[in-house]
Amino acid sequence: MGGGAPEKETGFDGISNLLKAQSGLHGSAGPRGQRPATKGLYMFGGVGCGKTMLMDLLVASAPKEFQVQRTHFHDFMLDIHGRLRHTKGEADPLKHVADDVAAGIKVLALDELFVTDVADAMILHRLFGRLWDSGLVLVATSNRAPDALYENGLQRQLFLPFIARLKEACVIHNMNSPVDYRRLAHHTRGLYFLTPDRTALLHKAFLEYGEDSLSGAAAAGSSSSSSSSSSSGSVGNPGPLNVDVAMGRTLHVPQALGSAAMFDFDELCNRPLAAADYIALADRFHTLAVADVPLFNAANRAAAYRFVTLIDVMYEHRVRMLISAEATPYELFERILTQQDARKAGGTTAGHISISSGSSSSSSQRSMTVQQHGFSSSSGSSSSGGSDDVVVDDQLGFAKDRTIRLSAAYELSIALQSELPEAHVVVFEKNKFLGGNSMKASSGINAVNPAAEDTEAIYAEDTRKSGGGLSKEDLVAQLVNRSQDGIAFLEGLGLNISTIVRLGGHSKPRTRSNPAGPNVGTYLVKAVAARVQAAANVVVKLNSKVVSIADAKDGRLSVTYAATAPPAAAAADGSATAAAAPEEQQLVVNALVLATGGFGASKEMLREHSPAVAELPTTNGDWAQGEGIQLGAGLGASLLHMEQVQVHPTGFVDPADPTAGTKWLAPEKLRGCGAILLNSSGRRFVDELTTRDKVTGALMGQEGRVAWLLLGVAGAAMFGEGTLGFYGSKGLVKKFDTLEAAAQHMGLQPAELQQQLEQYNTAAAAAAAGSDPFGKQYFPTTLDPAGHFWLGQITPVVHYCMGGLEINGKAQVLSKQGSPIRGLFAAGEVSGGLHGANRLGGNSLAECVVFGRIAGQAAAAHVLPEVLVQQGTAGMVDMMSAKQSVVAAL
Repeated sequence: MGGGAPEKETGFDGISNLLKAQSGLHGSAGPRGQRPATKGLYMFGGVGCGKTMLMDLLVASAPKEFQVQRTHFHDFMLDIHGRLRHTKGEADPLKHVADDVAAGIKVLALDELFVTDVADAMILHRLFGRLWDSGLVLVATSNRAPDALYENGLQRQLFLPFIARLKEACVIHNMNSPVDYRRLAHHTRGLYFLTPDRTALLHKAFLEYGEDSLSGAAAAGSSSSSSSSSSSGSVGNPGPLNVDVAMGRTLHVPQALGSAAMFDFDELCNRPLAAADYIALADRFHTLAVADVPLFNAANRAAAYRFVTLIDVMYEHRVRMLISAEATPYELFERILTQQDARKAGGTTAGHISISSGSSSSSSQRSMTVQQHGFSSSSGSSSSGGSDDVVVDDQLGFAKDRTIRLSAAYELSIALQSELPEAHVVVFEKNKFLGGNSMKASSGINAVNPAAEDTEAIYAEDTRKSGGGLSKEDLVAQLVNRSQDGIAFLEGLGLNISTIVRLGGHSKPRTRSNPAGPNVGTYLVKAVAARVQAAANVVVKLNSKVVSIADAKDGRLSVTYAATAPPAAAAADGSATAAAAPEEQQLVVNALVLATGGFGASKEMLREHSPAVAELPTTNGDWAQGEGIQLGAGLGASLLHMEQVQVHPTGFVDPADPTAGTKWLAPEKLRGCGAILLNSSGRRFVDELTTRDKVTGALMGQEGRVAWLLLGVAGAAMFGEGTLGFYGSKGLVKKFDTLEAAAQHMGLQPAELQQQLEQYNTAAAAAAAGSDPFGKQYFPTTLDPAGHFWLGQITPVVHYCMGGLEINGKAQVLSKQGSPIRGLFAAGEVSGGLHGANRLGGNSLAECVVFGRIAGQAAAAHVLPEVLVQQGTAGMVDMMSAKQSVVAAL
């Protein structure tokens, strides 16, 4: 906090105490104009971090003498403009209105202060200046820091005095929470339709909610309340309606039924409507259906602004939204960029401009900007005109994140019901269970984390930097751009992945995992697998291995598969008797997705492609033999980066079997929670949170290629004592109650270990000064010498194969000539090109979710060419199985 408030006082008590501690709100002050100045509070941060909740708690429990008025910014400004219309004859209308507002309240609780309208911007300084001079206290929430309000707005220089006065009048507090608490509640009140029959489904839902409201009103013995001038329809028969709007206007509602209304998108957002119109709808209806929301671009930028306002108003007024759209919430805004995004992409743009017109950028610069964001310079969607419809607009670019997250909340309740009965899916899994190595993932899944001031550009740069410049740009763009959409998909399954840490090589905390329960990979895979296996149009064949793939010569692929061969049986004399070869079967398919994982357990393939690491132990299950890569190569697929095999620095050494060829991974999350690495002499030798390849390089130079991993009490609490206990039950780590006991186990003198801990804590305290001898700048926790410790021994292990089948951003497998192989897709570790020379921790599960869904959707679209599948069973199946399975769409 600023303004002298305690830096970490962030809860409701902190807000209430802040106000109470300052004189003027206890009812004992003199006249309003003589009251000592009382600082208010301006809370800003990412969506869902709890700003509105805290403000509402304050309002609900504030003493009467606080005289609090709670309102939304849109509503407040609408009221101000309405009052101004009735102040004719006043020498200073704005002064008169401000005094009128201040006469009845002492505290104004203003939610979602976000300025886009020039008419609002031009009066805020004088309006609030008068309110503050009168002694009014402002408690406000916003997604933007004060200095970012109305950024690049028209005549912004006239708005800047308001920002300066705001910072004087309020304590400015950055919520900076890594968790979107709003999404943990799983908003299922609304529905978001994406399937081919989306318009029909939307209309059906609208009728159901409308009829329910009429039935409820009839049961209560009254009709629904209305401020309208005509009927709202009868059961099964919606009708038109006119709704009164402020300032004497009315808004025509084309279809109304009880307390539900339905509009086409153009009727609500492609007309000169504003917040006042949407507030009138929110006051009249509890359900609003909006049909055919398009992709946003330069041609409909004004409509995009109105859509942002519409979603804000409906969310604030708790109105249920029913939406049918051309794409997912993220994809609707994919062509809306901030200036920072455009600069990162290489464009030189300024102001509120579209790249197609009004931009001073050269055509080559425009092309660079477009291509860096995954758009073809020659093609676009059905609703856009190609590359030239990209918009660079800071106001809309920053607002879109809030709108995407609110819209996605509506999407979750129906995303997994969007199955396509026409597309039959078969999953071939060679193991007796689904999931493969994904089940073993233990650190988390990455996604852009706006609450930590993370951006797509920052995440992309971290991925590129880790990959040593080898990562394919189109794949990186897809990963980061769709990462949040992937998290929304998982949370829609009821999964809680709200714990967020910062792993090695990341410049922001963005790696998510579940706060409790099994390791994150098992947690995710089980949930998705259960939903897939329950889908009516999916057949899962366990213990079934694909033997070969061939071109069926009719545009389809022929898949030969057989039951997984049973192990050899032991004869009476002790000799092995080979079982009969399983009978092979064939299936001709329209599309095929390879999700078979890498080759980290195949000594043969490791010796061929990366002999330097072939003899190291591995964390991979013995199923990771690289068959999917060989199947694709048999069809002429290009192989990329096959020599790039990741050696993870921390595989647990089991004291009971130290030379075991397969080892448990010591999750990178341990170091992300503050674990340090010490050599046999008890000394640190590396920045524990640099990239994996650098930690591995340092560890390979230590005696015996082993080191100690030490985690203190604070780090253990962050990681989870229960999970540590699981590793303890395997004999991989051990808990020591004192520093002396830990030192004895390591063969050190207690003073030697304590010196290392004190040096580490000193470096952590001066992190900004760069005092750590190994260049460490981010210290998740410190190490309390008086606390308990968890200790285990680690060694480098083969962990992940960055190379595989070359794919493009649509998950299509590419031939050696660079063209897509018809009907063949790939996702997960079987593919190559995303991670370059070194994978970031947390990017494996992110890749499975993002590219698994892309591959599933693209395969379904290939089967049903008239349909662009955005949600559905195919995407679910591949996300779940992006390690060991082959998915066939019939």
